[in-house]
Amino acid sequence: MEGSFTHYPRMAVSCIVRRQNRYLLVRRGRGPSAGQYAFPGGKVEAGERLVEAVLRELREETGLTGHSVRFFRLYDLITPADTQPGSHFVLAVHFAEVDDAQDAVAGDDADALGWFRADETGALTMPPSVAECIEHVERNGWDAAAPVEDQWLSSKSEDA
Repeated sequence: MEGSFTHYPRMAVSCIVRRQNRYLLVRRGRGPSAGQYAFPGGKVEAGERLVEAVLRELREETGLTGHSVRFFRLYDLITPADTQPGSHFVLAVHFAEVDDAQDAVAGDDADALGWFRADETGALTMPPSVAECIEHVERNGWDAAAPVEDQWLSSKSEDA
């Protein structure tokens, strides 16, 4: 592929958090998604496991400490090279739990956040993948995903 694409897709994660039937969404403050609402998330750092990236991004963007991370689904997000900038991300969406006593505060590249009922999200500007995830959870329930440990096999090193 030509244009501004890298030679390989980048890995990213996002985290669906629900509290009292409301979804935690952050409004992106910069970058190509500025002004859009999305689940907390971002790029996976080199050497970082997906669960670690989910928990780090949740903490950086909301101040919340998550637990009980479960894989939900993958998205292949490709922006055409003829748009600026062209990009290719593989997005691993997860569920996570947070303790009700914690307060969420926007941080890092999130300039605002809120807890929204599913019927309130239609009025927000958001990527189609976020709307699809909310629709799926509303239709199939919160318990649709298995624990990450049941879905991913990983070794401690390349030699294992």
